[in-house]
Amino acid sequence: MNWDGSCEKDKSILKPRKEFTEKLEALLLEEARKIKRKQQVKNRISRNMQFATALALVIGITTSTGKLVQLKVASNPSEHLTAPASREATPYNREAVEQPNQLTRERKINETVATIQTDQNLHKNSGRVSKPAQSQLEVEVKQNVQQQPLHSNDQNRSVQDGVTQKMKEDVKKLYNVDLSHFRLNPRSSEKSEGHFVFERTVNGIPVWGESLTLSLLENGSIGGVKWETIDDNAYQESYFPEPTGTLSLEELKHKLKEYVRLVYFEAYATTKRSPFSQSVLEKTPVLTYQFHFNGSIDAFSGKPNEQTQMLAADSVSPFFIQSGGGLSIRTEKEARVVMNTFFETREDGDLQIISESNLNQYRWVEKNGRIVTVQTDRETGRVIGLEVNGSYSNSDNHVLASHSLSKKAVSVLEPLVAPEIKEVQLERTIQKEHQTEFCFVPLHHGIPVIDRTFFITLNNQTGDLLAIRGDFARALVALPSQQQILSIDDALTIIMNHTQFELMYSWTHDSGNKEKNPLLVYRQRAGSSSRVTMDAKTGEILHD
Repeated sequence: MNWDGSCEKDKSILKPRKEFTEKLEALLLEEARKIKRKQQVKNRISRNMQFATALALVIGITTSTGKLVQLKVASNPSEHLTAPASREATPYNREAVEQPNQLTRERKINETVATIQTDQNLHKNSGRVSKPAQSQLEVEVKQNVQQQPLHSNDQNRSVQDGVTQKMKEDVKKLYNVDLSHFRLNPRSSEKSEGHFVFERTVNGIPVWGESLTLSLLENGSIGGVKWETIDDNAYQESYFPEPTGTLSLEELKHKLKEYVRLVYFEAYATTKRSPFSQSVLEKTPVLTYQFHFNGSIDAFSGKPNEQTQMLAADSVSPFFIQSGGGLSIRTEKEARVVMNTFFETREDGDLQIISESNLNQYRWVEKNGRIVTVQTDRETGRVIGLEVNGSYSNSDNHVLASHSLSKKAVSVLEPLVAPEIKEVQLERTIQKEHQTEFCFVPLHHGIPVIDRTFFITLNNQTGDLLAIRGDFARALVALPSQQQILSIDDALTIIMNHTQFELMYSWTHDSGNKEKNPLLVYRQRAGSSSRVTMDAKTGEILHD
């Protein structure tokens, strides 16, 4: 049998095996999705049951047997108290509940029970929903999210709903805490099941960092109480500014626009993972809205506080470059030419070549101790890193201007990048003692590709090149079109619904007298991420 015939025979044998393997992987992945969905439904049912138990405990409603819900508390208050097993539970009188709020409480209970029943039915039928139905459901959910108004603070201001007078008296007696100035955080049990956080309030507005956490046992009784506070000193409510004249959520959305921008990812790792190896199955190019807000904004002026982190790049003006087409090194002679071009090496050196997995490393060691290193891709020879150690330094303390250094960094970058890259943007600048690291990203139709970064490090005094890192010579992958994407207003509406900004009082230190003064601010709910990445076309939250 000739060589071609042998190859065809081998292909005919391997093809059925490959098809079988692909089908098996698809079946396993589908089963893994079903198992994950069932587990999510179970978790939702468990959380709703916990919330129903806590709500029943707080309201003091009777159980199905007619017995009153009971509360166990510790006899001695401390930072974290656990109720002794021998202490008898104290029953609460349902008639002590304030009558005007009874309909609201009953409605909340009915909604909770209905949610639990819905989750139970969904759990029974999970795995029976067809893929088209699931896709249609996802589209409807996304449309509903986009049509929803921004979160209203009125939804979170039910300060004392459901707290019985008997519970107020007991907590006041044992822990010296007046629950009339606290409210139940509706999302507290989502972060940690069985734990419910009562937030301190002033003027019906929560105070950041001031809370009381109740730990519930399986039988519904309180197993522990923990007090968390930022300000240990007593304060008067008159010190807190009145919530009049604050920005609305729509006005806040306008202020937050500077924290949102369009960015490309060349290889965004999807959440699809193998049920066995946990390895990422695929990475795809995506166009996203990225939101980064870590801090708070003054509720009156809309100005960020000092601790608030900005997302904007160091320079929004692009640098147009004349690409040199990239550098490649295949021989020792080529390595010496590149080293001398960038670092002006001396002749009294010794060349060393080190191979490491997929990299080749060329090192030129001079007699004065200076070492020049060039890293290349072992397969293609592309230069991906240059570095010098023990470089010469200027004797004076003169530091070059930042714009001069940035221009020098761009001139160093130009001969390295692929010819398809015509623009770069200075994403951030890292200042060190005697050097500055410039981090550039390529632009595609004016939008930064943030997972491809070029690092250029220069000496602050001489402007000499110290190091280069990055995948320079590879062309950009085919990136998604900018057509038919969400507007920045629609994107920010979805993001704000996801992150849940809320009006809060927050402590700060005045730089003059170092005394603590409460400010009225907008900040994200506890548990909300400071960084959100959203698909610019579908509105799907990719990372939070």
